[in-house]
Amino acid sequence: MINTASILTGACILSILLNMSGNAEATSSKAGTKGGQFLKIDVGARPAAMGGAFVAVDGDVNAICWNPASLGSIKHQEFTFMHNEWLNDVRYEFVGYAKPINDNRVIAGGITYLGSGNIEGWKDQNTQDDFSAGDMAVTMSYARKMNEQMLVGANARLIHQKIKNSTAAGVAMDMGILYSTRVKGLNVGVALRNLGTRMKFENEADSLPLELKGGIAFNMPDKKSLCVLDITIPIDNAVRINTGVEYHLTPKLSLRTGYNSNNDIDKGLSAGIGFGTEGLQFDYAFVPYGDVDNTHRASIGRRF
Repeated sequence: MINTASILTGACILSILLNMSGNAEATSSKAGTKGGQFLKIDVGARPAAMGGAFVAVDGDVNAICWNPASLGSIKHQEFTFMHNEWLNDVRYEFVGYAKPINDNRVIAGGITYLGSGNIEGWKDQNTQDDFSAGDMAVTMSYARKMNEQMLVGANARLIHQKIKNSTAAGVAMDMGILYSTRVKGLNVGVALRNLGTRMKFENEADSLPLELKGGIAFNMPDKKSLCVLDITIPIDNAVRINTGVEYHLTPKLSLRTGYNSNNDIDKGLSAGIGFGTEGLQFDYAFVPYGDVDNTHRASIGRRF
């Protein structure tokens, strides 16, 4: 007899295979037209390796940047640091910390920073005028356990961007829900991200890249596999589908792979590995972008 868990697992894996063989979503004419684009870069090596599907995954401090409600399941203090060697020598960093304050509440905070390094510029044909650019976001998070099945959470975020001598600042918030269904191991998550003010450089002002994310995460009964699926509806692009799988070869060693329909440059595939030791967790993700470049993320975390 086929049980509900088997059906859900099969459907999730089928979705991954179908998306890997299909074409990516057509790029919207509004792509890149909003401010604060760095807020859309995947945070954390573990989520990136699983195709950027993480809105329903619980118990991970990276949830600060995915779904603040998921922080509510954290039972111990957690710290993480990520370094991302992104496109065109751009580097993206994240540091996050979460702390339970009682059995039902968790507070957390995180800082993301994107730095371009030196960018070649010219005042005129004969005068070189190089410059740099940098973006930063500081986030404070709060999550609460409403009952045995439902978690809610919210973020408040300060945003600062600089290009040469011009700056822009803004504030934003995220809201999320995580629901543990009656099917053991199946979570459903929803998050509204980047709801906030406009970012204004001199006379130009752009709204933030608002997006609505929904997803599921299913832990197999044997606890060795995690299957995830997200659907993202952004204000400035086409609907995006993200899927991924995490498989535990041993209790300390994990393999991950995923698919992101928004990355049609190199078929949207990603892969990674995770290794845990006494209180420490090391994660790596490889996300190729065809002839543009390959990106590498490395994270280190500690639970105490």
